[in-house]
Amino acid sequence: MVEKNINANLPDFAINLSGKVDRVATMKRDTDYKSVIDFKTTQVGSTKKEIFSAQILLYAWLLKKNGIKISNAGYVSITNKETKFKNVEQIDKAEMLVNKLNKVFLDLNEGLPIQPIAAKFGKVCKECRVKAICRKDEWMS
Repeated sequence: MVEKNINANLPDFAINLSGKVDRVATMKRDTDYKSVIDFKTTQVGSTKKEIFSAQILLYAWLLKKNGIKISNAGYVSITNKETKFKNVEQIDKAEMLVNKLNKVFLDLNEGLPIQPIAAKFGKVCKECRVKAICRKDEWMS
């Protein structure tokens, strides 16, 4: 599978998550062993931090919802200096990440404040699309 669009609804909220998976590879000797791979043209940060592995964990969850069980996941970082594979450990955390995301939307729907990621990491993401409505200051004080 190469550059396939996938989607699924959140468990308890009518929001459809979608993504375009770069590649799902199947081992020739074991067709049940499937890896989801995302290609990056920059260096990949620590995949042990949820924020850096969130994209591929969501892909693993979306693929599972579409009947494809993922055994392994990782990023292929392609830069001018090197090409390197970075494995994302514990892809079983995908379900936990989706549950967190689901809770955020349920809380927002109820009018409850949520803690933005920027507050958790102590910096504002310059490329953030929602920085104009972010409640960072409420959480930082």
